[in-house]
Amino acid sequence: MSAIMAIMLVFIIVGMGKRFTTFSNPLFIAWYFGQSSSMLSSSKLQTNEMMGGCPHCLSILAVKPLELSGDDLCPNCGEKLVSDEVVSKFSGEEE
Repeated sequence: MSAIMAIMLVFIIVGMGKRFTTFSNPLFIAWYFGQSSSMLSSSKLQTNEMMGGCPHCLSILAVKPLELSGDDLCPNCGEKLVSDEVVSKFSGEEE
């Protein structure tokens, strides 16, 4: 039983470590303290851009959702921003 608890504790520590970059991000901190509207208005997003997050490392990114493809990678962790399931689902609708 103690081995299972130790494994769970390690899993929690690793998970929190991955999320630390999100919690220390200035945009996240501004949102948390209710100052996100002033922070987002000064963020200089381009036309058709919006704030989004990487599904793997939770980095906050400026993305153009209509231009995302299955080949787009997160600049922070290098993982795909769009899953293969989503690509296959929406590629069928375009035909």
